[in-house]
Amino acid sequence: INGTLNVTAGAAPLCSQAGLNVSAEMSLQIAPNPVSENFQIISETTILAAELFTLDGKQVELLRISQTEFSVLGLSTGTYFLKVFADGAEKLIRLKVSKH
Repeated sequence: INGTLNVTAGAAPLCSQAGLNVSAEMSLQIAPNPVSENFQIISETTILAAELFTLDGKQVELLRISQTEFSVLGLSTGTYFLKVFADGAEKLIRLKVSKH
């Protein structure tokens, strides 16, 4: 995945159906959301890892946190979950990929 994306954080109601667990609270944003090309993870907390999943829980990508922007150009239009890990907490965010 390559590109820049911004998304506002929020727990996704379908996460348990996708087999994904959400624990402690964390303040973060992903921008933009929906995204067509690239997004960024914005957080005051140090991000340790991030994974991208399909709605059915299949891992699509393990994101390299050393990057500041991530691309969705290789993804199909649709809804995904971004699971972010930081300092003992994790957050699941619904990410909408929209191609023009």
